[in-house]
Amino acid sequence: MSNKLDPALLAAIHKLNGFETESGIRILGLGSTAADYSIEEFNDPDCWRFAWTKFLPRQAVAFAYDIAGSVYWHPDAGRQVSRLNFDGASELTASSVDEFLKLVETHIHESVRSLLDIHQRPPKKSVLAPLKPPVIAGRFLPIDVVKMPAHLALIAGGDLATSVFDGVTGVSRQATGIEPFFDERGRQRLRIRWRD
Repeated sequence: MSNKLDPALLAAIHKLNGFETESGIRILGLGSTAADYSIEEFNDPDCWRFAWTKFLPRQAVAFAYDIAGSVYWHPDAGRQVSRLNFDGASELTASSVDEFLKLVETHIHESVRSLLDIHQRPPKKSVLAPLKPPVIAGRFLPIDVVKMPAHLALIAGGDLATSVFDGVTGVSRQATGIEPFFDERGRQRLRIRWRD
């Protein structure tokens, strides 16, 4: 996995094998001695990525996440850094990993700032996930969150973003709720019920 990482990121990881910035972004480490998820574990398709196949390029390397559950990634052997949000949108965050690492020292994303104003930082491998997902509630309310293992929050977020994408493509429909189901591999998943 380390051969797919940007040299600046690799240098930062060699100094500290995983670390959290003041801005609530957790840079992952390598191998079993990583302070949080390792990059290998976090990028395993069975960890959470299977729920995001419509939104995250297969060759993308996810190397960080924030306490609000957004994932930071760069293209395989690429330099740009993008932020994958719970709604499935990816936004360019920095033109290089160097720029990203400098940015996260001082800049706090608004969703993280609103959470830190109200809540304590969640423990490692956990995020502050919305009780009412924004795809259903229509907006993010920083007061209505729960501490949840990051990979489970990401699976739920990916399932709901995919369900919205599939449910509203080309038509206008109203969501009536969320229901759990088991996929073909026996994993518990979520989907949105739509009014016909």
